[in-house]
Amino acid sequence: MNVKLLLFSFFTFLVSMLVNAQAVTEYVIEYDLNLDDVIHFNENFSLDGSGNSIGHGIDIPNLPSGNSVSIEMKNKDFYNFYSNSATIPGNLIIYKSTVSASTTGYGGTGDETSYVLPDWFNQYREISGRRSNDNKFYRGTAKSLHKVADNGWFTNTPMKVIVKLTLTGNDVSLTDIRRVRIPGLNGSNPVDASFFVNKTGYNANHACGSTGNGTNICNTYNGIRSIPNLNTTDMKIQAHRGIWGKANQENTIGAMAQAVSDNYPLLESDIMPYGVTNSTNPSATNFAVPAGLAAFHDFTLTRYSNGTDFILNRDYLYLRGLRLNEVRSDNLGNERILFYNSNGNGESLPVEQSGLLGFAATRSDRGLLIDMKNIESKGQGASCQYFCEFQTQARKNISLFHNLALAINKAAAGNNLRYITFKTYLTFEELRTGLLNVGVSEANFRKVLWAPILADSDNSMDPAVVKKYLDDWFAHNEAVLYYETNFFNDGAPLLANDYCIEDVGCYNVMEYIYRMSGRRAGIFSEEPVGGKGTVNRWGSWKLKNPGADRRGDHLWLLKQPFFKHAVITTDRPDIWDQLND
Repeated sequence: MNVKLLLFSFFTFLVSMLVNAQAVTEYVIEYDLNLDDVIHFNENFSLDGSGNSIGHGIDIPNLPSGNSVSIEMKNKDFYNFYSNSATIPGNLIIYKSTVSASTTGYGGTGDETSYVLPDWFNQYREISGRRSNDNKFYRGTAKSLHKVADNGWFTNTPMKVIVKLTLTGNDVSLTDIRRVRIPGLNGSNPVDASFFVNKTGYNANHACGSTGNGTNICNTYNGIRSIPNLNTTDMKIQAHRGIWGKANQENTIGAMAQAVSDNYPLLESDIMPYGVTNSTNPSATNFAVPAGLAAFHDFTLTRYSNGTDFILNRDYLYLRGLRLNEVRSDNLGNERILFYNSNGNGESLPVEQSGLLGFAATRSDRGLLIDMKNIESKGQGASCQYFCEFQTQARKNISLFHNLALAINKAAAGNNLRYITFKTYLTFEELRTGLLNVGVSEANFRKVLWAPILADSDNSMDPAVVKKYLDDWFAHNEAVLYYETNFFNDGAPLLANDYCIEDVGCYNVMEYIYRMSGRRAGIFSEEPVGGKGTVNRWGSWKLKNPGADRRGDHLWLLKQPFFKHAVITTDRPDIWDQLND
């Protein structure tokens, strides 16, 4: 895991603030609006049981200056009472409101409603109006609509509506909103900001979002994406590089098979590009484009194989002939490098090399988490030693997008995207833009699940920036398997109760993520893998300072609030198993 720097996405947010670029984040949900609820579209909707005006709209007591929040409801379709078929086009405004200053209750300007209904002759008529200054709807036609809803023809026939909440500005967060009240939504009762986050659904393109829900892999994902009992210790274990260290080397087919045998729901693997023919000429079209992908952690081949040079410089034929060292030994063993996918040329390969994708597909209830590596420089400026064209984040992202594109397209070709989740430091829109630019189709992009990562190696992460990053992902929560964090010691800002939901409470980032998104948060509990400590991508070992980095301290992690529901990426699942209920 690379946790040396603040997330590039966070940096992007900060840069956008400096140049006054207005960030726009949209939350879109579908809702079945029962037509009995349309009686609320009249002047009395804004009165409480005692006749006091309470209004509707957006309640946001601390909206930063220059920012705004708007909400809009449109019909998706409408069912007429003759055939119960969708006969009226969608996209007709039912309600909208915009707030551009802090409120002392429900507020907004530009509110309007509009229903289109078939009359007795199956002709369309529109009922519309606008909110007055005293927070009430006044219109004669609203009473007409009331009668239509009550006459029995439309009772219990819900209208599907699309509700969109939009944040505009660099400083406003979803959780700045205290509550929202819209006629008909949630029985016309107030809702908090988390209402607008899709907590259970998948993208319609994903296998679990269409006909696949109920299959083995979807059942596994559903268990990861929810917490059925908040009172139990229910951590989900992700086998980091498989189960290795005894009989099997890391990132091998044997390590993955052992993880399946030990019944862990998630398998994790580093994926490294190989056969990069151009790593020196950024202006060329083939800059940073790999020939293939392999399950390998290091840039260098020398730590645990009989190879030389960097894996990026080597081709498939060279790599397939290498042997890996025996576990915790310099002696060569019989295990081989595992490739991401089979070569596809009809070649007969030993089972240990035939492809991680194919292996995952034959174990139809196990998710495969991919930690995709990109090319990066060793050193900066005058101290740079290798791959010096990749010193900037933009260049690193070029490599990352090419690697992800190859992985996605290979998985799509075999109908195996349902098994894949990619870990990422980027925002959803950064990924979408970058991947569509290098040949990933929109449909395939939306078949992928992601695990967004928050990494804070030096305890400097600003909660406002964290919330802005999470806001982006909450808007695409249907594409998230879980959220990964990285905190190192008691002083970590991610552990402080600085993540507040207006009028609800303040929490550490793990509980905040769950309360807003319904998803689990996780961590890479980096345990030392031997007497040498931990190893980086350049094959260099270091001994951990257990005071500065306590991620390998299982009991310390478990005592952190809400950690008992975490997704744990670990080299020691045998220990975590004993700590689960």
